Amino acid sequence: MPEVIVHAVEGRTAAQKKALCADITAAVVKHFGAPADAVTVTIVEASRDAKMKGGDGHRHRGPARDQDEGRGDVLRALAVRASGPVSRT
Repeated sequence: MPEVIVHAVEGRTAAQKKALCADITAAVVKHFGAPADAVTVTIVEASRDAKMKGGDGHRHRGPARDQDEGRGDVLRALAVRASGPVSRT
């Protein structure tokens, strides 16, 4: 069944992560036609020291800069894998 993996810098609250997972699940249900209980969403968190963008470490960037770029990394590195064939209709 569909699996979505989100890579993000650590620091989001449990409520933020729960809301993100709910929204992603709803999108997969809508667009892939999968039942909600078959969708797996995993958030992989990394420290700011372990992430770079354009050679610039995230620990040198402030939260305001992340927010200005569209809420940080949460959806930037979204990977979706679906088991089985994907309908092209």
